[in-house]
Amino acid sequence: MSEQKHTPGPFTVHGPSLDRIDPTKCGDYAICNEQGHIVAEAYRLVANDVELPAEANARLFASAPDLLAENERLRGVVEAAQAYRHTRDQGAAGAESYHRLCLALARLDGPANCAGNSNSCPQGEEASDG
Repeated sequence: MSEQKHTPGPFTVHGPSLDRIDPTKCGDYAICNEQGHIVAEAYRLVANDVELPAEANARLFASAPDLLAENERLRGVVEAAQAYRHTRDQGAAGAESYHRLCLALARLDGPANCAGNSNSCPQGEEASDG
C-alpha cells in the first residue's frame, strides 16, 4: 500500500452513550485509538425518525485496520496464485478476486493499489461502493 492516509488502528468501541435528560437520544458509540482519543462516532439517531445500528457500525469501523490488512494479505495470495495457475478456470477466478480486491482497496487509498500489475484495475474504471 502507498503512504498511509488514515488514522492507524487498533481501535476500540465505547458506548452506548447515555442521556440523562432525554433517554431517546442515547445509544451512540465512540471509536477510540490506543490513546483513548475519539477518532469517530457512530450515531444511532441520525434524523427525526431514522435510526441506524450504531453499535454494529462502530464495530465495523473499529475492525477496518484488520480488514484492510487481511485484504492486502489476500491480494498477495491471489497474485501468487495467478503466477502459478493450474487451470484456466482457476486463473479466471483468481483474476476476478484480484480485481475485486483492487477495487475495494482503491476506495481507501486510490487506484495506486493496483498500479504496476498486469492485472490491475482497468483504466478509467472508478472504484465505487457497489
